[in-house]
Amino acid sequence: MLPKQVADDLRQGKPLQAQSYVSATVFFMVVSGVPQENGILHASEIASMALDLVGVCRTFRIPHKPGMQLQIRAGIHSPVVAGVVGTKMPRYCLFGDTVNTSSRMESTSLALKIQCSSSAFYLLEEIGGYVLECRGTLQVKQGKGDMVTYWLEGKKTTGPDSRPAKPNTEPEKDPFPVPGF
Repeated sequence: MLPKQVADDLRQGKPLQAQSYVSATVFFMVVSGVPQENGILHASEIASMALDLVGVCRTFRIPHKPGMQLQIRAGIHSPVVAGVVGTKMPRYCLFGDTVNTSSRMESTSLALKIQCSSSAFYLLEEIGGYVLECRGTLQVKQGKGDMVTYWLEGKKTTGPDSRPAKPNTEPEKDPFPVPGF
């Protein structure tokens, strides 16, 4: 699928070149800030989506395996390079080291955790409103060297003591149980 802006340019016969998006964040293969840039909000949009997905996994019940919890690993990284590949069957693609690093953030993460690169961490710190914890230094990919990564733990909430609250990690009861499952 092509973004509307890119499809319109192709229909008009405009030549398209890959573009580097400094203001974009990748959550595996979901991206915000491309091709319509949105300042630094891309990081918070992806962070909020990742937190929502992990939250759903904590409460989701697998009908044929009720004793098993659905688990995902998540990773986010910024920025990204994107552009159209091909002319007969054009595809809008994300590519480059950012895609690899985002994938490594996911593959070296843990179940029901969201691992962030330092670039995503700094954006989320600038935006504010998120609870992030340093995971430490790890080798994400051979030959790339060590990277400092962070866990995205949740959104900050202001309580009576005005300290950030960690999210409730206890699974919630299903408000809409499906009979027979």
